[in-house]
Amino acid sequence: QNTVLVKEKLLEELVELEKQMEVLESQNAFTDFSMMQTYKEMIHSRKSFFNELNR
Repeated sequence: QNTVLVKEKLLEELVELEKQMEVLESQNAFTDFSMMQTYKEMIHSRKSFFNELNR
């Protein structure tokens, strides 16, 4: 089972999600806390999946 492509895709998504979350954080005057939580959950789930693939 080749997981290399899945890992690459997960890393790409993680980088993009983290960038988007940083942009949202930089607009802190009107931070949408539910959106921040959504980003955190998406990042966490992808990191967990990535770690599972590395076992």
